[in-house]
Amino acid sequence: MGWLEAVRREHRKRKRLYALATGITVFAYVGILFGIYTLFWVILDIRLPIGVFEHFISGLIAIGTGLLTVFGPKPVSGKEPPEYIAAKAFRERRDVRADDNHFEDHKP
Repeated sequence: MGWLEAVRREHRKRKRLYALATGITVFAYVGILFGIYTLFWVILDIRLPIGVFEHFISGLIAIGTGLLTVFGPKPVSGKEPPEYIAAKAFRERRDVRADDNHFEDHKP
């Protein structure tokens, strides 16, 4: 198996992880939102217009996405690991071996 297959497999794993984290975040926010809406509607007998409710949902999704962006997985110590560089090279269709300093920068 070549490095390209390894990069693709890693990318698929990360995409699944991000999709799962986003799904859980959105599900949790929507659940909290329904709980708040139920609190207003059932206990306090205050009915919110559906437009406001939709704004709450979109706002919470935006907050969840922002939190995942800020606190999500990042490259260690600010340096991109080799698989990120290899994936970027694949997207740009260039040869990673042409970069002389590529592997020296990321030795353990």
